[in-house]
Amino acid sequence: MRIFDVEEAKRCVPSLGATFTAIRGWVQRIQECARDLQALGAAQIQGSADAGRPAGDAFRRDETLRAERDQLIVKIQEEVGKLEEFGIEVKSLEGLVDFRAMRGGRQVYLCWQFGELTVSYWHELDRGFAGRRPIDDASAFETIYPS
Repeated sequence: MRIFDVEEAKRCVPSLGATFTAIRGWVQRIQECARDLQALGAAQIQGSADAGRPAGDAFRRDETLRAERDQLIVKIQEEVGKLEEFGIEVKSLEGLVDFRAMRGGRQVYLCWQFGELTVSYWHELDRGFAGRRPIDDASAFETIYPS
């Protein structure tokens, strides 16, 4: 398990911003695919075969949407996996992450949310986002050097 100091976490923000910009777009497209698939299924059930098109076209559209959705899910899983391998804990695909840190001899989280310019908050491990507090003194967080 990786322990970050405040400066290390802050250096991750530009990359996190780019990663979550992409992920948020992919999530939005997955939701669009799901709506389209639902509408396509409803049209087939009602016998309209996708607004009057032949059933074969509806089937191909269904397959295309499912393949696109599945590819996007894999891309998201890969990106989240890279972050987790680096030691960043992804709490939400909307762009909420935590970095384990040490403060006063105990583990806490440094916290960043998509849209924030830097890492400015921390919280206890059991407090979550609602328990975020501003980082008033970065030196209160210990620097851990790898051995």
